[in-house]
Amino acid sequence: HHSGGRKEARHYASSSRSGDDETAKHATPAPPGGVPQHHHAVWPTTAPPPSAYVLTVRFGNEQVDALPRTPSMGDLNRAGARPAGDADPRLPRDFDKFLAAAKGDQDEALRRWAASRAWRKRERVDEVLDEPQPLFDAIKDAYPHWLGGRTRKGELVYWERLGHVDIDKLRRAGCTLEALVRHYVFFNEWTWRVLRPAVTGPESFQVVVLDVKDVKLSQVGGLRLEYLRACADIAHQNYPERSSKYVVVNSPAWFAAAWRLVEPMLHADTRTKITICRPGKQTKEALRELISPDQIPECYGGTFCPGESVDAVRRKTPEELAFKAYVDALR
Repeated sequence: HHSGGRKEARHYASSSRSGDDETAKHATPAPPGGVPQHHHAVWPTTAPPPSAYVLTVRFGNEQVDALPRTPSMGDLNRAGARPAGDADPRLPRDFDKFLAAAKGDQDEALRRWAASRAWRKRERVDEVLDEPQPLFDAIKDAYPHWLGGRTRKGELVYWERLGHVDIDKLRRAGCTLEALVRHYVFFNEWTWRVLRPAVTGPESFQVVVLDVKDVKLSQVGGLRLEYLRACADIAHQNYPERSSKYVVVNSPAWFAAAWRLVEPMLHADTRTKITICRPGKQTKEALRELISPDQIPECYGGTFCPGESVDAVRRKTPEELAFKAYVDALR
């Protein structure tokens, strides 16, 4: 992506002021009361290994390769890529999500963001919303999951009925683990780039409700477990601070044994957000504490009923109707 007339790469090092001098040399004077409007940071098209990310700093029409390593916040400040005290539009809109996940450690947030950018390039994630989804209906039919309702704070609510996942039906439809994971990425991209593009406040979060009713101990493994592991990693690494809470409802008595298999796969921050509820009163109270009854489906003790069955609930929420319309438009 480099322009043909760019100058040789200049490397910024913490032991040298040369980078600062070059920045000052090429900078356009700041407007009164403002910051210089002269350069911004972009990541290369092909991602090097995490220990060797290369930051490209652009000065007007010039591009300069710098930082043959993971950049620190100090590096970016010296390169003018993040003006101190300013919300820099040249960093990604969701950078503060990475910053929150890193507990305010700016260098760690940049490292995570860089790794996520590399993943997006490698997996062509920025293109996924333009891809036709031939397995969409089959996955939705065999793997009950949907968006529907809001919490009392205004967060999205995501529902999943793990006990009703039909693995055989998925296989007959030709749905592999890779296809399921791609669907998961497509779903997240649509949710956070189309439906809810907010990156701050309650509208930038969701509450996840996982219904484990009818899950059998023998089912805790295989494709389900592989899919859970893959999705947990993708969410943690690439969609940080999007889920404020996980509520596992209708938990059978034996679930504690299965949980010991699943829990180590989850990241520590995720584990602190999980509440496990037994069927009946415990499930109903946990949901009502977070969600108003008119936003909870009837089958979970609420009054939301867009159709005559649970199947209608998961297909006829405003969010799911909009999602289906988006997918149909790609065909």
